[in-house]
This record gives sequence, C-alpha cells and structure tokens, in this order.
Amino acid sequence: MPLFNRAFLKTVEMFGRSYEIGMIAAYKLGTGKWRNDAEKFPAMLKKREDFFAASRGGDRKTVGRIFKRSNRIKTQA
Repeated sequence: MPLFNRAFLKTVEMFGRSYEIGMIAAYKLGTGKWRNDAEKFPAMLKKREDFFAASRGGDRKTVGRIFKRSNRIKTQA
C-alpha cells in the first residue's frame, strides 16, 4: 500500500491531478510485476480516449504549494 500511495501522490504532484497510466506505471515499476493484470489493459484503453494524454489539471500553483508545505513539515519533524 505505501508504494501505491507514493505513486498516486507523485502523479498528483507532477500533473496537478491523478494520472492513471502514470500511477500504474510507477506502481508496476516498484513491484516489478509487469505482467500482472495485463489482460485488463485493453478494457482500460476502450474506456478512456485520453488515457496517454497527461494533461495538466487543477490549480497547479495550489497543488505545488501544498506539496512544498508538506515537504517542509516532514523535514521539520
């Protein structure tokens, strides 16, 4: 679970929103289990036309401030 949480937070930090393919790729890189769930990939592609398009979303300045503050608090603790 910690690996999944890190993958999720990293995509939000980078793109200002969750980015499914990036999150999945980061998680699979961390686990080293690339072939698990491979049969689900075609169905995911059918549902989402913008699956590979990593558009920047949300208010990136606000998201950036949240992550900076969070990192500052972690280093002070």
